[in-house]
Amino acid sequence: MKLLRLGAMLDNPSHEAFVQKWHETGNKSQAYRYAFPESVNWKDSTVHPRASTLSKETKVLARFKELQQESADNHGITVKSLLDELDEARTIALGAEKPQTAAAVSATMGKAKLCGMDKQVIEHKGAVSHLNANYDIKADDPKQASQEYLELLKGG
Repeated sequence: MKLLRLGAMLDNPSHEAFVQKWHETGNKSQAYRYAFPESVNWKDSTVHPRASTLSKETKVLARFKELQQESADNHGITVKSLLDELDEARTIALGAEKPQTAAAVSATMGKAKLCGMDKQVIEHKGAVSHLNANYDIKADDPKQASQEYLELLKGG
């Protein structure tokens, strides 16, 4: 792995190794296992949350963003250049002898994501019904309690 020394490296060598590998691969769990060799044989259910938690630490995340920015700057990548590339791909896809609409839609969605316009908005309308708060479900028999609850939901 080529170590990037841009900016101030993290004081914790394991955290720096994690950030470097995460930046290289885009995979937090793989980066965690690389930075913390004792975790190589751990279950995914142990590694995934630890990698996620580490990636959210302020200094770690700031360092990761620094590496991303430096890579983008070194390659001349900007939002505009990416939008131009996606627009060109969309034009080629639609201009093909047999138009490639799926590729065109994919390029359009890529542009929407870059511009932050891919967020789904869900609007709730209408009345909300609720359960009778006084209904008592017996917890000593889970099967019976589940059945009673299902009946209650059905309106029974």
